[in-house]
Amino acid sequence: MIKAAIFDFDDTLLATRKTRFSALKKAAADFGFSLIDKTILKHWGKPFRQLIKGILPKANYRKFYPHYRKVMHDFPPQILPGAKRLLKSMKKHNIQILLVSQSSYNLVKQDMQEIGLWKYVAKLWASENRKYHKPDPRYVGPVLKFLKTQKIPKENIVYFGDALSDFKVAKANNILFYAVLSGSLYSSADFERAGLGKDRILKSLKTCPLLGKL
Repeated sequence: MIKAAIFDFDDTLLATRKTRFSALKKAAADFGFSLIDKTILKHWGKPFRQLIKGILPKANYRKFYPHYRKVMHDFPPQILPGAKRLLKSMKKHNIQILLVSQSSYNLVKQDMQEIGLWKYVAKLWASENRKYHKPDPRYVGPVLKFLKTQKIPKENIVYFGDALSDFKVAKANNILFYAVLSGSLYSSADFERAGLGKDRILKSLKTCPLLGKL
């Protein structure tokens, strides 16, 4: 029985590449810099501060960060298919919903609040409050430590993610994993080559088999 669900945030629950790329380019332009998708994509998935350092090495991070948060409101978050239904169903059945992200805590919370999903989240671990990052297996160490205090073992945990690095983390920790392709840069074939079974690869969260069991 599933008692806790770990969700990667970016491109698993929300289509952040669609909105954040535009927001980053607009915020960069406001600071006098020019950005293209190719540059952002090269660093996409890194912890947020490293992302900004990679795409805007000359930008003042302390000034850029609050401005970027304001610009984000001009590019509203977009929920991926099935995400709200699944979170709502899990919450109803007392399944703890835990978010992990390489992004910044305030940015994730801001998007989740704006789109009305924050109320379903029990806890969030973002780039500021972790030592290790994907694909290091210790990426979910703090999450597993928290669940241990809740007396929830690994066999009662499921992990949803859009990237091969998510799968590597889940596999290393022996956690049930589902790949979500609706916002992913990876294909079903990519996950299959990495060793994930077809029954664990979802076109979107709408097709999650757990929905019929909740």
